[in-house]
Amino acid sequence: MAQALQCIIGRARAAIPSEATEQIAWADVSGPLPLSRPFVLGVAFHARAPVVVIGFQPMARPLMTLRLVMLRNQDAAIRVALKVDGVESLTTLSEVGDPLASSGAGRFFRRALDAHGALLRLLDVPRLVEATVGS
Repeated sequence: MAQALQCIIGRARAAIPSEATEQIAWADVSGPLPLSRPFVLGVAFHARAPVVVIGFQPMARPLMTLRLVMLRNQDAAIRVALKVDGVESLTTLSEVGDPLASSGAGRFFRRALDAHGALLRLLDVPRLVEATVGS
């Protein structure tokens, strides 16, 4: 059974695999960036380094302080964070299923059940990072 960070993204209960997370932080995010890929909200600075911020809802203003989950990225040259609306707890996943959709934001999530049988959307971090900041 895998461990995951249970959080709120938009209005959905979601989970981010524990091994894909580094830190939870608040940061000022500037965006949108010209010519950026879909789901890239903007850029922030965290620990004196630039971070590409990914999200599934547009920012309401060009500069906002947002809650971020710093994600592990195989390409250490690019730091990546996901905007979340809430962080709940660590949870144990009992079952992981198929992707929710073949296109749009749903392609980055899989159906999952926590240890109590509650439905969660499990984020496929490598797929999301490759689609937003990959080559």
